[in-house]
Amino acid sequence: MNTYAIKYFYLLYYKSLLLLLILSPLTLYSQINKLGVPLITNYAYDIYNASPQIWDIKQDNNGIIYAANQKGILEYDGKTWQKYETIKATLIKLDKILNHIRIIR
Repeated sequence: MNTYAIKYFYLLYYKSLLLLLILSPLTLYSQINKLGVPLITNYAYDIYNASPQIWDIKQDNNGIIYAANQKGILEYDGKTWQKYETIKATLIKLDKILNHIRIIR
């Protein structure tokens, strides 16, 4: 193989590598689609001071989110967490409880 062919090969190799480095951020950026991506906020269990395992989650008509876990019911109004502890660790289903909360309020 002569030196001209080797130089041509390396020149083609470096041009291809440079083109790949220039175009790869564009292809990676095109994969991000902001439309349709849900807004999700993950909260650590030490923020709401309860057990990390959530059994049930419901939202009432006022937009307040209720979550049931081993230590009771958590109420989240979009800013603050309120914890209502149960007497013993039981599996709580929020369907019946939300009906009672509507009556009490």
